[in-house]
Amino acid sequence: MIRVAIGRDLSFSGVPAREALAPVPDVLVLGEGWGAEDILRSARAGDLDVALIGLDMPGVGALEVLRRAARFPGVRVLLVTAHAQRSYPGSLLRCGAVGHLTRRGRPAHLIEAVRAAYRGERYIAPDATVTLDFALNRLASVVDQLVVYGERMKGNLDSLGGLVFSQRVLLALTQKGMSRE
Repeated sequence: MIRVAIGRDLSFSGVPAREALAPVPDVLVLGEGWGAEDILRSARAGDLDVALIGLDMPGVGALEVLRRAARFPGVRVLLVTAHAQRSYPGSLLRCGAVGHLTRRGRPAHLIEAVRAAYRGERYIAPDATVTLDFALNRLASVVDQLVVYGERMKGNLDSLGGLVFSQRVLLALTQKGMSRE
């Protein structure tokens, strides 16, 4: 049984999270409208598997919940935002969330995300991946249009002593005891 705590005011395409998860046989909703301290207390006690929180969580805030929840290896946090901004999924995953959903997403995505989080897998809802796809396509077009002038590059390397010179300098400094950091 996957034990889930739901933060305040979380719904998916108008369906409250509790309603979306209620008919799922392998999910037990511990409570709804939980604040940061409630979630962390339950995590500390070992009573929680997945926390579903909004980025606008009151109290210490969602990012602090992510930081503190990292101390409890069995607890996974899914973050919900109002919009799928380009920077959100990657940033939130780097901060410790195991998944990202938007409120516009379908309730079925919530169920998939809870199960994936419980298995320790990362999850980004399909509506959030649209912006990731846009960003990757934009980057690909920049790379496709990139022009490298070999002669200019060689001239620049020669005038600067080349990469080999800088590597020699680094080697000499480390041999004298200087740290690479």
